[in-house]
Amino acid sequence: MNKGTQPGGVGRRTLISAGTAAAAYAGLPMPAVHAQVRELRFLNAEPGIDSVRALRVAAAQYERERRVKVVIDTVPPGDAYTRMVSAIRGGRPYDIGTLIFVAHVLTLANEGQLTPITELVNKHQWGKRILFPIGGQHYWYMYDYNLCWLFYRKDVYDQLKLEPPKTWAQLLDNSRRSMTEGATRRFGYTTPIGSNDATNWMSIGRLWAEDVKLFDDNWTLVFDTPDMRRKTAAWLDFFGELYKTMPPGLTQVTFGNILAQFAAEQAVHAPYAGRMIEFIEQRAPQLADKYGMMPYPDSGGVRSAVNDLAPEDASGLRQSPSQGDG
Repeated sequence: MNKGTQPGGVGRRTLISAGTAAAAYAGLPMPAVHAQVRELRFLNAEPGIDSVRALRVAAAQYERERRVKVVIDTVPPGDAYTRMVSAIRGGRPYDIGTLIFVAHVLTLANEGQLTPITELVNKHQWGKRILFPIGGQHYWYMYDYNLCWLFYRKDVYDQLKLEPPKTWAQLLDNSRRSMTEGATRRFGYTTPIGSNDATNWMSIGRLWAEDVKLFDDNWTLVFDTPDMRRKTAAWLDFFGELYKTMPPGLTQVTFGNILAQFAAEQAVHAPYAGRMIEFIEQRAPQLADKYGMMPYPDSGGVRSAVNDLAPEDASGLRQSPSQGDG
């Protein structure tokens, strides 16, 4: 049992670990729960049908074995951080929750809202620059890696005799040529462009293809160096032209909107990970054999990239009913 102290007088806490990783991968051990705990509250930001079903099965098994009620609240991934913070401020925090943006996890950890799960994290090997420890402690457990690719309509490409683009110019040309007018207008490209998690994940993969870096290997900021500024300015110029092939209202959209637009055949190109395949098979089976995937191209046809997202299982905190402050 790990204990921590939260600023503001909320005292000692009992860690409830595992969460989605335990639900999705049965080989992981179930967490040990304090004898006094009778309910666990889980904030799930994986709203896919199969993900929710797996969590419910795991929760039912946990309740049978531990006699602890598991309450699962599911929200869209873009709403998870706001929901988690609201629960903390309201005095009834979730015991465990899933977040997709590492900065949100770091913020909560720095505020003292999370209990470290270093022992659990250290049982496994991880990829480079993915853990983000704070003071040598880990506060979240990565339960999957989501690589954001570009999905495109192969049937439209075949009809228009287009080739998968290897440069920005080719992608822009393909997006322009695949647009249609009329009552059922089709756009060439769609992607979020608002200030949200979806934009961070879906819309900047071309920067990595262009070898743009935010930090060097020592975490020194290099994004403001002349070379990075030049490359980023060129990307913004390209994006301004690509924007003209997109549907209106993209400052307000998030993850689910992009899925829906591509499945509704409103856009020929759209970024996403494997969830797009699941969504198409469930909601638009007529497209199941009509899409392809490709990485983000660079400007010169030399490099390509995908955008990595490793969703975090941010372990929440629960005050043990048998313990007071301190």
